[in-house]
Amino acid sequence: MKARKRRATTVSAIDPPPYNAAVVTNNTFRFLSTGAVGVNVSLQQLLAVCGMVTTTVNTTATKLADSVKINSVKIWSPSSLGARVEISWLSTASIFTRPVAMSDICTSTSVPAHIFTVPPKNELFSDWLVATSTSADINIFQITCPANSIVEINLTYQEYTGLSNTLPSVFTFASGAAVLGNIYYGFLDTSATHKLPPVDLPGNF
Repeated sequence: MKARKRRATTVSAIDPPPYNAAVVTNNTFRFLSTGAVGVNVSLQQLLAVCGMVTTTVNTTATKLADSVKINSVKIWSPSSLGARVEISWLSTASIFTRPVAMSDICTSTSVPAHIFTVPPKNELFSDWLVATSTSADINIFQITCPANSIVEINLTYQEYTGLSNTLPSVFTFASGAAVLGNIYYGFLDTSATHKLPPVDLPGNF
């Protein structure tokens, strides 16, 4: 049986197709806890994690992303007997189809406790999250882990290009030397605790 020949298709050079002008990036960010952690992770913190550029020396920076989508969160504890890790999704606004909290405990000195979780299927946090103003915030999940734990979060985020109606959020440095024009990446926790700094990325604040 003869193979059917494919019909040749042509693209008109004078009629280019539309394209998505939004700049969308996917990346996995890793953090190493410098102490025992029991903190909420908020939308504004996730936007800071995606990067920000210093606009006032040592004081403030403008976040590069205006919206973000959480794909997954992982935690590994140190290999220490009894080390416990937990992630709790905090929203109560919609119906969960998966457990709200996941935890694990280390039962040996060779295998760490480990969690892998994604936003619950029918939860608002499984979709794109957009700050409705430069200061609007909401807590998304809570992390509990001991010192020297590794936290990884995979995010898809859209960079601010001026096409959206939401202005980029401003981050206020708690302390440190932030050079004007430099790009920094936020801690996963708030500036009040600062126990989850990014690994191998500049976060000097």
